[in-house]
Amino acid sequence: MELLFVKSILNQDWYTLAVKLGYQALAWVIILIACFVDLRTGMNASKAHGVFKTNSYGLRKTLKKYKDYMDVMLMAFLCDVFLSIFYVRGDDFSILKIFDLPLVTIILFIYTITTEFISVLENKRKEKGAPVYTQKAIDAINELTKVIGIDGVEKLSDLIKKKNDINNKTGEVKDEDKSD
Repeated sequence: MELLFVKSILNQDWYTLAVKLGYQALAWVIILIACFVDLRTGMNASKAHGVFKTNSYGLRKTLKKYKDYMDVMLMAFLCDVFLSIFYVRGDDFSILKIFDLPLVTIILFIYTITTEFISVLENKRKEKGAPVYTQKAIDAINELTKVIGIDGVEKLSDLIKKKNDINNKTGEVKDEDKSD
């Protein structure tokens, strides 16, 4: 079966067109499932670190990400429909026969699934104890770096390491440190 959209429309082959659109819809559903797998592993990772909060923030973030993915996939679909027009000229130029496949959709689908897969792996590492840096912490470090410079951050880091080494050797923890 050819995956050419335009040819199915021109030939009024609605069944084949429906099958082709079904493949597109399947790609979109697989991306939705991947997004929710990422959400679930993110929730497990935050629970493991004790920072999980029961609110809809993660779900909203996931749904926004899915909407963004679907915007991109819709544009890929439109590009594939446009490129499939060139397949009609494929008899004259054999290189144009490559456009019988929805190449843009396939490439972006693979990219999206790979991105979600990497995110799931990162969440699994976090769940097993890898450090978690919130955006607020990263912003604070960036602001601190702007204010005191790289040398100042390195000196501050060395000072904190020395203090931790001293506390670890003596086994002492001050009252203000217990609250953390």
